[in-house]
Amino acid sequence: MLTVIAAIALAGPTTIDLIPTDDIWVYSHSVDTHDIYLRVWGAGGKEVAKDAGEMEDFGYSYLKFNVSKIPAGKLTAATLTVTHIANPGYDVAYVAQNPLRARPVPAGFDENTWDYSKAAEIYPDAGEKAFFGGGYPKTIPADKEFTISIDLMKGPNDFSAYLGKARAASSKALALALTSSVDIQDRGQSCIYKFYSKDCETSSKRPVLRLTIDN
Repeated sequence: MLTVIAAIALAGPTTIDLIPTDDIWVYSHSVDTHDIYLRVWGAGGKEVAKDAGEMEDFGYSYLKFNVSKIPAGKLTAATLTVTHIANPGYDVAYVAQNPLRARPVPAGFDENTWDYSKAAEIYPDAGEKAFFGGGYPKTIPADKEFTISIDLMKGPNDFSAYLGKARAASSKALALALTSSVDIQDRGQSCIYKFYSKDCETSSKRPVLRLTIDN
C-alpha cells in the first residue's frame, strides 16, 4: 500500500497546453475567419450586448478547444494566455477598470463555416457572475508585444465544473468568449484588445489554454 502511495506522489501534476481548434473574431464587419488577429471591445460600459439589436456595437472573440485528451484528476490550475500587439491605444489604468474576461459560450460553432448571422444564437453568457476570470497588462512596454493571462480559476464562475461538462459532452469541445467593456465610442478604435489568433504563423504567439491536473 505504501508503495502505491509513493508512486502516486511521484507522478505529480500533469500540465497540458491546448491551442484552439477554432477561433473567431465575432463582429458584423469581420469577413476573414482565418484572420491572424482577434479583437475585443464593449459599449456603454457593458461587455455583452443585451440583445441582437445592440450586437453591432460590440466585438467578441470566441475560442474552442478539444479537451478529449485531458487526463482524469483534479483540475488545480487553468490559465488562458494571449499575445497582444504592440502599442495599444489604452493605458494600464484604463484596462485595470476594463479587463479582458473569459465567459462561457456554446461550442456549436466552426471557424470554417462561421457566418455572423449565427451570433444571434451563439453568444456569451452576459451574467454579472458568469465570467471565469479577467486579466490585463500590468505594464505596457514601448514598441513591444506583451502577453495577457487570465486565471480561469479565479471566478466567480466555476471553470472546473465547466471543463467537466465539456469532457462529458459528445463533442469534447470547450468554448470561451473573450469580452471587455473597453469602449471605442469613448476612447477610439485603437483602445481595443487586439491579439494573435491560432492562425498566426509564429506558434509562440497563439492563444494557449494551460491546464494543470493533479493525478
